[in-house]
Order: sequence, then C-alpha cells, then structure tokens
Amino acid sequence: MSNRLTPAQWLLILVLAAVAVSGWFYGVQWKQVAAGADTTHQEKLLIDLQDQLDRMRAENERLTARIHELEKPAAEESPEPSPLVPPSSPLEPPGEPPPVAQ
Repeated sequence: MSNRLTPAQWLLILVLAAVAVSGWFYGVQWKQVAAGADTTHQEKLLIDLQDQLDRMRAENERLTARIHELEKPAAEESPEPSPLVPPSSPLEPPGEPPPVAQ
C-alpha cells in the first residue's frame, strides 16, 4: 500500500480546507456584527428608526382600541345615524349666516 495522495485527493483536501477556513471567518464576522461591534452610523440610525416604528405601531393599536371602545356606547345609544343637513347654497360654507341684502 502506498501512502501517496493523488492530485485529485490533494485538490479535494485543499478545497475542503478552504471552505472550512472561509466558514470560520464568516462566522467570526457575523459574531462581531451580532454583538454590536463595528456598527456604523447608518446601522444605528436604522435600528433607532425600527424601534421608533415599533413604538408607533403599538401606540396606534392602543389608540385604535380606545376609539373602538368609545364608539361602542355611542352606537348602542343611537342606532340610527342623524341625517345631515346640507347648506342652503353650495357656494356658502356651512355655519355662516347668509349675506344680508341692503
């Protein structure tokens, strides 16, 4: 038996070693990113904006629930909507008295 490796076996060993080393470097890089090291100003800004967006969504959901809560008793008291009274003239804004003729 010969202990010599063929060129194909050497190539396979070298390719596998290169893949292993590149995977190790890739893992080290993402470990640093996950730890928060080397974050740029833009990345920090994006994180802050995402946090602000999450807070705004939560506030929106809370306010929507509060609106629905306040609308329920009003809907139970008057099931029929009140009719809208149109202004006397389409050119006059509602709420203002009509012009007085002199």
